[in-house]
Amino acid sequence: MHIPDEEQWRAEGLPLTTPSDEACKMFDATVTQLKKACRVWERILIDHPHDILALRFAYMGYFASGESAQIRDTVCRVLPQWDIKHPLYGYLLGLYSFGLEETNLFDQAEKTAKQALELNRQDSWATHSISHVMEMMGRTREGDTFLSATESDWAPLSHITYHIYWHWALYHIEEGNFESALSMFDSKIAPHFKNCGTWFSMTDATSLLYRLEFEGFNIGDRWNTIYDFCVNRPWEHTWAFEDAHLLMGCSRGKDQEKSKEVLKSLKDFAEHGQGDMKRITSVSVPLLEAIQCYEVEDYAGTINILLPLRYDITQIGGSHAQRDIFNLLLLHAAIRSKDPVHHKIARSLLVERRQLKERSPMVDRLLEKVQAAISAEL
Repeated sequence: MHIPDEEQWRAEGLPLTTPSDEACKMFDATVTQLKKACRVWERILIDHPHDILALRFAYMGYFASGESAQIRDTVCRVLPQWDIKHPLYGYLLGLYSFGLEETNLFDQAEKTAKQALELNRQDSWATHSISHVMEMMGRTREGDTFLSATESDWAPLSHITYHIYWHWALYHIEEGNFESALSMFDSKIAPHFKNCGTWFSMTDATSLLYRLEFEGFNIGDRWNTIYDFCVNRPWEHTWAFEDAHLLMGCSRGKDQEKSKEVLKSLKDFAEHGQGDMKRITSVSVPLLEAIQCYEVEDYAGTINILLPLRYDITQIGGSHAQRDIFNLLLLHAAIRSKDPVHHKIARSLLVERRQLKERSPMVDRLLEKVQAAISAEL
């Protein structure tokens, strides 16, 4: 695959700040050709297993492309060549624990994260990993207690601090404590989003408000800041996970024309773009179409797209907890539909969810609602 050099970037109207062709090529590989870049970083790690920068780049590349096993295994391959004497050994364990969690090895993930925290209680990535374990196992009360008890360790120190607050807010939504979730949005997540203005902070803010509205909770005019951000940034399509949240942010600003522009932009990219994100437009385009259907109350359209697509959505990147927003989108479309068949689909999805997460007040609430609808239709 061709990788543009400095002159070609300039010809595209995007001059980079380096005169180095190699730097320009690596920048392109990083943002558009993650798989190829990851192979380069993996080759570096074969000869230099302690190169934490190469490891971190590969690790986040796999995260962005939804390759859970590779998130785990890129650490697994170098771990035996590290030991506790290395100053970053605890950090490596924290990285490893998240890979274990993303491959559903929850007990091992929790054990490994706790080992990392024994070495450094301020390791926010290990804390983040435990947050995921608690979410995926339905241990939200325990997760709430854990984050509350350790907040002084992880809150002041890391770029991921506010994402951990996002996890904490999810516990509140699961438990039906919507005011607490909204308070965390107002006091932590929204101010961080306004201050830093990154795409990643936008996804946290958007996802949290969307989940609250799924529950019928009124969030007032809080979409306005997110909408302004989404419509005033270039749509580069470098991460499909962000594209989905971009459309959500535009839609909840009640500007369906702008939402159509986002979808058209992605379709144009699918036809004319290049790199890994072009490869997965077979997933990302219909996903955005499903979101748009939901926004105009075409719930059948959302269901018809997402039901066969849902096991492919991992390709857009992010974690299981982050991508759960799309499981919830399908579920709430089925609940809100007036078609009795869709209500049975909703019940089936909730039963499935119950098997994977034994304790879930959210499932209890929604099952009661769905069962009442089904009983009324008999």
